[in-house]
Amino acid sequence: FFFQAEDGIRDYKVTGVQTCALPIYLEGDVTATDGSYSMRGAQVYFDVATGRAAALQAVLRTYVRGGVPVISRAAEVRQVAKDQFEARDARVSISEFYTPHLSVGADRVTVTKGPASDPSTTVEAQHVTFRAGSAPIFYWPYLRGDAEGVILPQVLLGYNDYTGTQIGRAHV
Repeated sequence: FFFQAEDGIRDYKVTGVQTCALPIYLEGDVTATDGSYSMRGAQVYFDVATGRAAALQAVLRTYVRGGVPVISRAAEVRQVAKDQFEARDARVSISEFYTPHLSVGADRVTVTKGPASDPSTTVEAQHVTFRAGSAPIFYWPYLRGDAEGVILPQVLLGYNDYTGTQIGRAHV
């Protein structure tokens, strides 16, 4: 069903998507939500039969522990399987600002949710950059790990009078 809002602004609502056999393509300020996640995109394609989707200029918003918002912006987000998403030129922060104060970005990110028997979520990222505003402050070429754990290597910083400043990596 489609409807136009009383104030004249076009506001369409699509229902019954699970029973639709045709792919859906929407353009403009498209918003899709399931209650836990909300995604906006300039162009969104969803193939109901295969469960695959793609969104350009996408913004994904969700909440984590304690109601803290997590905002992910990406040039492109693809749902390649029921429980697997890929993003290109992505940046994640807890700030609503377009250029957040602190963020983590990556050229490519793959997020895979495990089966019901293993509810973990795996994150794999390439060319990861930590930023303060738009300035990069730290780079790591590749990360892979459980989303609930620490997927970054431990970096040790220290100083003493004999050796001076020390930077190292913990071997776990």
